[in-house]
Amino acid sequence: MDASVNGELSEHPLVSIVKNSPVWDMIESLDVFQKMPQKPHFNPLIKCKEIEREGYAIGKMVQFATVVEKTSGLQLGNPINVFDSYLKTLADLKRYGFDVEVVVYRINCLLSIKESQVQLQSTSKEVETQILKSTCERIKLEEDIEAINKKIRELEEERGLALSKKESKDSEITSLQMQSRGISADISKAILDFENQATASWHVEFRAKMKPYIAMSSRPHNGVLREENNVAGAYRALNQEGQQMLDIRNNRTDLPIWNLVRMMADITASSDPIAMGQGLRLGAKCRASPIAI
Repeated sequence: MDASVNGELSEHPLVSIVKNSPVWDMIESLDVFQKMPQKPHFNPLIKCKEIEREGYAIGKMVQFATVVEKTSGLQLGNPINVFDSYLKTLADLKRYGFDVEVVVYRINCLLSIKESQVQLQSTSKEVETQILKSTCERIKLEEDIEAINKKIRELEEERGLALSKKESKDSEITSLQMQSRGISADISKAILDFENQATASWHVEFRAKMKPYIAMSSRPHNGVLREENNVAGAYRALNQEGQQMLDIRNNRTDLPIWNLVRMMADITASSDPIAMGQGLRLGAKCRASPIAI
C-alpha cells in the first residue's frame, strides 16, 4: 500500500493514505509546500485504524506548515522555550518522513543568536554594575581631590602668612642689628672717652670746665672793675650761685651748676684753701639736699 503527497509516492511507505478529504488540495497549495515540497511516509500511523489515518496525516501536514510559518515569525524577545517547542515538533514530524533539516537549521541559528543576546544582556548588566561602581568611586575620588585642593589652599594661605611674618621679622632683625651696631659704636666711644678722660691732665680739664665761672668772678671794687681771673674767684662765684640754688630748693635737675658744684667739692687741691673749704661745704649741702641732683 502506498502513501502519496501531491500524487507522488512517499519513501518507504508502510501505510496507504487515501485522500478523500477536499482539504488536501488546499493544504498542498500552501506556499510552504510550494517552496519546500514534502514526501512524508506517515509510517507511525500504521498503528492507527485506516479510517483515522487520513485525519492524522492531514493534521501532520498542517502542523508542519504551522511550524514553518511560526519559525519565520520568531522574535528576538521570544522565550527560549518557544524555540525548544518548535524543535521538538520538527523532531516528531521527522519521524513521519517530513524534511525538516532546513527549518531546524533556521531555528538553531535563531536560537544561537538568542542565546548570544541573552549572554550579552547579562554581560551588559555586569558592565552597567561596574560602571555604577566606578562612577561612585570616581565621585569619591573627586571629593578627595577637592578636600586635598582645599588643604593646599589653606597651606598656601598659611605659607603666605608665614612669609609675611618672616619678612617682618627680617626687617625687625635688620633694625635691631643696626641698633646693635649703633650701641656697639656708642660703647666703643664710651670706652674711648673713658680712657681719654682717665688719662687727661687734671689741671687742663678743671680750667676748661671752670672757664665760664671765672668770668663771673669779675666784680666792681671801689668803683673800679677788677677781674679776679683765678680759681679762688671762680669758687666764690660758684659758692654764691650754689647757695642761691639751694635756697630755691626746687626740683629742677637740668641745671649744670650742680654737677660743677660736686666736681668742685671733690677737688682735693686748690690755689685758695679758704675757697676750697667753702666749696667742700657747699658740695656737702648739695649731697644732703632732697633736691634730685
